[in-house]
Formats: sequence, structure tokens, C-alpha cells
Amino acid sequence: EKHGQCLDCIKTCLRLGRTCVITVEDVASASPALCAVLQMRVLRKGTTLFLEVEKELVEYDESFRLFIRTPLMNPNIPSQISALVTVVNFELSSAITREILAAAVFAASDPQG
Repeated sequence: EKHGQCLDCIKTCLRLGRTCVITVEDVASASPALCAVLQMRVLRKGTTLFLEVEKELVEYDESFRLFIRTPLMNPNIPSQISALVTVVNFELSSAITREILAAAVFAASDPQG
């Protein structure tokens, strides 16, 4: 059920050129349909662009963007997926967070500005 809803959302965003943000618990078990979208094998029929998603040709608007997030701190991303995406790690350690906060407090309290 959840898989179907996710694919419906992706297909709608593909057609409308919208940004789609999905959460994947286990990137290693991502569906083949998601991998097909990541591969971006665009087909052209006349002036219309299409992507094949689960044996269905879905119109593709070039403004489409897909962001995949995971709640895992250190996700296992298979090589066939990592070759297709840009991985951004937004994790901050508590030491880095303390340094950032200390620098901000110091800058705010410095009369020389």
C-alpha cells in the first residue's frame, strides 16, 4: 500500500515537474521502480518526454526533482544507487554543534563586532 502511494506521488510529480521528497527506511531495499526513476532513461515521442516506471510510460517534465531522505544515521547505500545520486549527510555531531553555538555566542558578545 505504502509503496503504491509513493509511486503515485512520484508519477504525479514527474508529470507536473514538481519536487518530490520521499523517506526510505532502507535504501538498500529501494524498489526497482525507484531505481528506474533514478536512472533517468528519458524517452522522447515527438516533443513529449517520458520515463518508464513499472512498465508504464509516464510523461516527464524537466523541472522534476527527487529527494530521498532516510532517518538512518549511517545508511547502507548500494553502489548501483550511489552511482546515480548525490549523497548529502546533514548529521552534526554534538562537538561540532557546540563549536557552532560557542562561535555564535562569542560573535554576539564581542563589542568589536
